[in-house]
Amino acid sequence: MKILVYDIAAEDGGGLFVLKQFYQDVLQRHDNNKWLFIVSNKCIQSKENISVKRYENVKKSYFHRWLFETIELKKIVKKMKPDLVISLQNMPIKGIEAKQFTYLHQSLQYCPKRFSILRKNERNLAVRQKVICNIYKRYLPKSEHIFVQTNWIKEATQKWLNINDEKITVVPVCVNWEDIEEKDYQGKKSRVFFYPARAEMYKNHMVIINACRQLVEDGVKDFTILFTIKKGDNSYADEIIKLSKGLPIKFIGNIPYEQIWEYYRKTILLYPSYLETCGVPMLEARAIGGRIIASDMPFSHEDLDGYENVVYFSYNDSKELAEKMKNSLETPEYLVPEKKQDVCAESLAESMLEKM
Repeated sequence: MKILVYDIAAEDGGGLFVLKQFYQDVLQRHDNNKWLFIVSNKCIQSKENISVKRYENVKKSYFHRWLFETIELKKIVKKMKPDLVISLQNMPIKGIEAKQFTYLHQSLQYCPKRFSILRKNERNLAVRQKVICNIYKRYLPKSEHIFVQTNWIKEATQKWLNINDEKITVVPVCVNWEDIEEKDYQGKKSRVFFYPARAEMYKNHMVIINACRQLVEDGVKDFTILFTIKKGDNSYADEIIKLSKGLPIKFIGNIPYEQIWEYYRKTILLYPSYLETCGVPMLEARAIGGRIIASDMPFSHEDLDGYENVVYFSYNDSKELAEKMKNSLETPEYLVPEKKQDVCAESLAESMLEKM
């Protein structure tokens, strides 16, 4: 069987995580299918029965991408004649004659905050929320089947698109438990808070900064907050750093994935984001038995369902977050988890091939 996997949008964050994980799933299958990945970055390579074609120019502008999808991509599909086309970038390919599956991992359309085009720091998110998501809404129903990460996204998508329940399948995100060398949590009395997230408005660093300022004003001492951003990442990162001046916040920059588990083991995870399909850091911290303070959002409750070492706060309430952080420092409570987060039984690639 010939299968084309399309994901030129993956660049960083969750999108890149999805592409890498899917590629690894396919690589580990060692099947007889002929796979062709169409991407725009250098994170994956051709191996065995997997061919990778890279088109870096498509990221130059929306026009370059439109031109590629209108002309070049259709030529590739016509020449290959795939039995299945898999889009990992939230919508099927337009105008091709082939069976298509789509992986939806965008939740902007369900975000409780409506972003404004008039505000400079919200403009990009506003365009994606008001324009791009409406394009998704138009074309997603044309996909043969839709795959999502969580049940709450499935329910929201079913209502949003007004489609049958049977057209959407949930495939939970897998935590690669086998790669964790040290599995014992050592942060039971930690005074270090850790937030692994890039500088994006919806990641909600500001609520942590305001909570931190509240703690300092209340006389709380000897605690540290770690942000995985650095000066120059983008204009929003620079703004966060400027507003954090004088506070016990350290900016440690991006961390290699292999090292991030050491931070989970020795810190308290903060997760104030209000826009996720699935909060992967929460799954990872849960897998290692870590303490977590998370936003009171549907994705948080689904990711941490049944987990005891977590407290929730309203995502836009810095005073409530400060209270939760203070409690975790002054009266640290920890319950040894009865069971670690299991590795998923079935990969996304396997789930999709089963639908064939």
